[in-house]
Amino acid sequence: MSRALRRVTLDWKDALLFGFGFAGAIAAATLFPEAHEPLSHFAVAIALVPSLVRRRLFGPVIPPRTRRGALWSMVSMLGLLLVLAGAGGLTIAALRGDPREAPDFEADARAMQARIDADLAPLAALTGDTPTDAEREAGIRRRAADARAAWAAERDRHRAKSLRIAGGAFGLLLAGALLVRLRQQPAP
Repeated sequence: MSRALRRVTLDWKDALLFGFGFAGAIAAATLFPEAHEPLSHFAVAIALVPSLVRRRLFGPVIPPRTRRGALWSMVSMLGLLLVLAGAGGLTIAALRGDPREAPDFEADARAMQARIDADLAPLAALTGDTPTDAEREAGIRRRAADARAAWAAERDRHRAKSLRIAGGAFGLLLAGALLVRLRQQPAP
């Protein structure tokens, strides 16, 4: 086989490298707005960079013998589609940041207490029942703690979903690489 053909031959390791390279290119295009245009247009070319680096470091790939026929071609194409789907899933999981930054729970609780005091002031003037400063502070602390707990629970649910997406995407990526590998014949 010619040296030029060996440089373009892809194997299952290249399928994995391509998947991770594609996910990295899309994630970089989203994370860096100033580089979005070139990264998104050349994402497929950028995804080939890890395979080129592999060849530079370890030399050309010796192409394995592949099984022939329509069935094996379909298996290989399905494998490449699964690699791309896995790369897309990894990209989605990587780009799902925390839902939002933690707000100032204490300041929000104080603002809410001020609104409650303002709304209840006419009623308190009629009844003469006004909360003490200690009762107000206890209410502020309770509201801040409740808001902090709700925010932490939402953040944990968001992270767990990102991990499930990443796990499923990684499974697709590995299944695709395995299908590409199945087309190759065992070494004699």
